[in-house]
Amino acid sequence: MSKGTPGSGKSTIMKQMKIIGQGGYTSEELAAFRLTVYENLVDSAKDIILGTRKIGLEFVRDINRKYATQILEYEIEADPSFRLTPDIANAIDCIWKDPIIATVMDHSSEFYLLESANYFFSEVQRISQKDYVPSLGDVLKAEAKSRPKGIVEMTLNRSAIRTEQVDPLL
Repeated sequence: MSKGTPGSGKSTIMKQMKIIGQGGYTSEELAAFRLTVYENLVDSAKDIILGTRKIGLEFVRDINRKYATQILEYEIEADPSFRLTPDIANAIDCIWKDPIIATVMDHSSEFYLLESANYFFSEVQRISQKDYVPSLGDVLKAEAKSRPKGIVEMTLNRSAIRTEQVDPLL
């Protein structure tokens, strides 16, 4: 049984074990992570915007003030057919490339920001493609914000060794 606080890596270890011990993810399983990746990307962009405001800074590029409003109003639909719009991807990319972001990141301990936010920001154009299917890297970096309560169990059979991994969801 794996124990630890939220964000301590329990789910990441289970994902790695699935990749190594069970041959990875099917294309359907990868596609099931799409909404989680979208949520991580958009929520991280919102966190950057709110963090910028919290520390009393403004975006250098005027257009990014408009993009900030657009991002803050954007919602991910809980529909498997949902796709990130090119407009929101462009807005996130422009915000991330604003010259003030380096200063904002120097203050990132003053506001919440997903540990893998940099990764998702650097991949925004790929993630926003119409035919996007999360890569193994995306899956490993993705963090589900809300998970069902209960237990996630995975059994790996390797030769004569049986390994059981249990992730209690609190």
